[in-house]
Amino acid sequence: MMVLGRIKFFGALFLFLITGFSLLHADPNGFGIGLIVGEPTGISAKYYLSQSKAVDAGAGWSVIKKFIRFHGDFLFHNRKFFEEQLDLPLVLYYGFGVKTILSDDFGLGLRIPLGVLHDIKKTNIDLFLEIVPGMDVLPETKFGFDAALGARYYFISK
Repeated sequence: MMVLGRIKFFGALFLFLITGFSLLHADPNGFGIGLIVGEPTGISAKYYLSQSKAVDAGAGWSVIKKFIRFHGDFLFHNRKFFEEQLDLPLVLYYGFGVKTILSDDFGLGLRIPLGVLHDIKKTNIDLFLEIVPGMDVLPETKFGFDAALGARYYFISK
């Protein structure tokens, strides 16, 4: 029963944060929500603070390890890296964040997302691929990697 209470608490907190980010102000930088497939699989939301900075959050279910995870990241975007180096319409992003794992034991960890995204022209959709090295600090200290593929629809044009 303790895990169910935690799930409800963090689920409510996640929805509160997502709603709060979307209502901060009517900035045309964009708020998007979508799906993320990987380990874990779930939903992803992102709010652009500027053209080069964003916050994102995710909630997912691990099919393999049977846990629920929430994460939040602060991201930096380099929109010129791939364009100047390879003439590709891709955006490099990187940042730092935290994650909470709900299973039999409560887990807490740090994340360092590194990814590439593609804004689909004339739509409010982006596709992204990310690799996330990280470190769990609770219930035990260990290092690991996550990987994900996802897509988001933006309600405000970026």
